[in-house]
Amino acid sequence: MKQADMMVDDPAQQEFKDWQKCRLCLHRFAGPVRLALGWECWRAYRGLPVDDGCRHNALREIGTALVEDGQSAEAMPFLEADLQAQLRFFPNDTADIMSAQSSVANCMLVAGRADEALPIQRRLYALSVKRRGKEKEETLMNAVNLAQTLIVTGDYAEARAFCRDQLRLARKHLGLDHRLTLRFVQKRAEAVYLDDDATGDDLEEAVQMLHDAVARCRRVFGASYPLTVQSQTMLFKAETARLRAEYDASEENVVYCDGRCGGPSVGKKLPGNAILFTDGKQDFCEACAPNGGAGLQRTTARGRFAATVMARTLMKAGEGLESLAAVRKGLESLALPKA
Repeated sequence: MKQADMMVDDPAQQEFKDWQKCRLCLHRFAGPVRLALGWECWRAYRGLPVDDGCRHNALREIGTALVEDGQSAEAMPFLEADLQAQLRFFPNDTADIMSAQSSVANCMLVAGRADEALPIQRRLYALSVKRRGKEKEETLMNAVNLAQTLIVTGDYAEARAFCRDQLRLARKHLGLDHRLTLRFVQKRAEAVYLDDDATGDDLEEAVQMLHDAVARCRRVFGASYPLTVQSQTMLFKAETARLRAEYDASEENVVYCDGRCGGPSVGKKLPGNAILFTDGKQDFCEACAPNGGAGLQRTTARGRFAATVMARTLMKAGEGLESLAAVRKGLESLALPKA
């Protein structure tokens, strides 16, 4: 928050990029600092004439910051106002109009309107390739947005092929440690572990890619930077997907029903998609679950197996209960052992 106070001393002379990146490390601001700076940026420039370029940039800054904070409903009025202003006052500034349209499409995606966002992202990417070339950073940013939209709409096969090509370009022209390169690693891996048709080899490759991404993010950005945290969470999900696939192929690492009421699954391996109820210590099939499973966590046999292995791995690695709690959020389909 102190950074936001420092930057409004003389907004008229403040270079606009300083609202987006730290002057010392040159990394983009993220999290609460990003949101605070977005609000301060808007307050600093909102009094300018409606046709002033800095005012339009400020609209986009606060809108984008709100989107990154998950506040899509609050962000959309700012982003739509920016786009309309660009079309009205700067109709020949194609690059800025494209940027404003991309921000609106990203907001749609966060708001659950992926089907509306997809054709916009496709058009913006194609236009950027035509105007700038595939290897330019601006085009690769459009490519990341398109990849994310493809994943949200469930077009995993297209997303995987697209990210493979884009990752090769990003590594060549931006470097292995660049933020966009690491985001392409994330998107490619995500398109694999969310795809039910992914093979064991595909999932193993995704896990290895994310292991490398986590190490790079920690070294370049730090352990608490959002890109690092995202990569760690994705690694957990990829490992979980790999273990689920491993369960179906294994006759040794299996989940059994611990029930004692004579259910049909007692002492037998439960199929991977079998419904399972657990208290973190004992597992029960549907027939054996006490009180119909009331008060127990509901999952599948392969989900239980994957969660158990991952929990033990985290504990053994010394990640601690805090890390385990962090990755539990968003993995409601898994029943993790109670600590």
